[in-house]
Amino acid sequence: MEVSGSRELKLFPGTARGAAFKGFHYHSDVGARAVQLKVNKDAETGLPDYEQDTVVNYFNGGGVFIDANKYPNTKVLATYADPVEVEDPSKLQAAVIICKVGEGRVMLSGTHPEFTPDLLHESGDAPNMSRVIKALRIHDKSRLEFLRCCLKKMGLKVNDSSAMVRPSLTPLYLSSVDNGVSASQLVKALEEDVGYHIQSVMNCGGDRFKIIKGLSAAHEMEQKEFYEDPDAAIKDLVLCSPGELPDLTFYNLVQTLYMEKC
Repeated sequence: MEVSGSRELKLFPGTARGAAFKGFHYHSDVGARAVQLKVNKDAETGLPDYEQDTVVNYFNGGGVFIDANKYPNTKVLATYADPVEVEDPSKLQAAVIICKVGEGRVMLSGTHPEFTPDLLHESGDAPNMSRVIKALRIHDKSRLEFLRCCLKKMGLKVNDSSAMVRPSLTPLYLSSVDNGVSASQLVKALEEDVGYHIQSVMNCGGDRFKIIKGLSAAHEMEQKEFYEDPDAAIKDLVLCSPGELPDLTFYNLVQTLYMEKC
């Protein structure tokens, strides 16, 4: 199985060829690796704020950006340290690039600098995953710093503090813009379709939601001080009456969902 041919977006004008290292299988971690990248420290084209020369990222089937240094709209931020196992005539082995597209910028990566090892799990069909996770945990601080520098290179505002803490999950607030349809009615309709509702927890298959009726009840909830796996955690869903939405300047990183009549 492979994906070949030109793509519609064409954010990178050249060719991305992969997998950079052999062993990749769809829906499996059997080909996963903890790969080392050489970081471009050039003040103009690279990441001068990144203190180290290398970074370790999670890899599982990513590609190589062929001849990335030959395109005027492209900057190479990092390259694979080990020889890749696909044809790359330039021998550059570009792994992470930034492209200027119109008035914006896009970061493309053959590795996963966004993957935290805490969300990776050992797998029976991939006996090497325990070693991969261990290596990623050792280098996790530099991974975070590398990702921070990449986002900064794109022109985004980032946290310059070295104490980067992952935020805990915040509640979802559900309201209706139609006074004739309440949030409770919407949830009741969802429960009838889904069919799973046990002790105020609605199971929607991929996600589970704890139903909290009203802002007063939400204010009494205990604040979560620990990091939760977003895939496994039960999300708090607060049902608000029309006009009862919380002051968003008060709630930090709150996600508010407005649902129209359906």
